[in-house]
Amino acid sequence: MHSCLLKLTCLNEDKCILIQNSSNSLLMLQVIISAEEIGAKEKSPYNSYTCSGISTSSLSHIIRRTLLQKRQFFHSHRAQPMAIDQVMSDRDSEDEVDDDVADFEDRRMLDDFVDVTKDEKQIMHLWNSFVRKQRVLADGHIAWACEAFSKLHGRDLVKAPALIWCWRLFMIKLWNHGVLDKIRIICFLFSPTVLESWNHE
Repeated sequence: MHSCLLKLTCLNEDKCILIQNSSNSLLMLQVIISAEEIGAKEKSPYNSYTCSGISTSSLSHIIRRTLLQKRQFFHSHRAQPMAIDQVMSDRDSEDEVDDDVADFEDRRMLDDFVDVTKDEKQIMHLWNSFVRKQRVLADGHIAWACEAFSKLHGRDLVKAPALIWCWRLFMIKLWNHGVLDKIRIICFLFSPTVLESWNHE
């Protein structure tokens, strides 16, 4: 058995694949594919086709690859077209988060709210962005997240009294839901050391 290059072309609106050996143009195999064959059988419909010099498993792989190359795939989060090598690669980008895109989508979603003030929207956006970037995943992380958020955005909160009130109300909501205790709220917002550090920054 010798290796050879194959030329693949699609005919009849992608319902037929023509496989041709480049070293022997007389040797050709034509496979007609129906929707029934592709989706209706557990076993591959191509296992019965043979071509001299090409194994059955290789032929099946070649046909499937050709079908994939003819199809346009789109990224599940960004909805952007993907190249075939991105689709076929071992690297899975499904769990990737593009922070800029996520922030844009978050702002757009918050802008749709009509019964929320501008300051409340800003606190929600800052919190959502912080939680996403810091991967705050469980209720047990909330106390740490509130402390870190207060330290990170403290200067901005001190400059805008409306923002600090929104932040206080949000922490009271967290307390109402049982994920933050009142001692921590007092420490984060009314502690002289925290307020002093905000003023000095």
